[in-house]
Amino acid sequence: MIFLNQNLFSQCSLSVDTAGLQHVICPGGTTGSASILPGATYTNFVWINISTGNPVGQGVNFDTISNLEGGIYIVTGSSPTKPTCDTTTTDTFEILEPIPNVQIYPTQACVGDSVVNV
Repeated sequence: MIFLNQNLFSQCSLSVDTAGLQHVICPGGTTGSASILPGATYTNFVWINISTGNPVGQGVNFDTISNLEGGIYIVTGSSPTKPTCDTTTTDTFEILEPIPNVQIYPTQACVGDSVVNV
């Protein structure tokens, strides 16, 4: 019977789709985004940039967030759809930001980039 209970708890999930993360394109930009993997057993989400301490979004079925800057984030899920799940659960992820650079032949133009013609 204990094995059965462990199996029920293993069906409770909230995971960020790390393979589908969109990282910031330009330094200082806010083009990052993240989504919860399908099948999450929670319906209310709160997203926080823990690098800055700023909340970036929350709501029922708010399982995708965009306009993120580079940083480390935590998403908390609550209101589980199954009575055997914990009341809340969390997952963390990082949105990366590119390092500013100077390119002789730029392939990506970002505000503030330097273009050098030689």
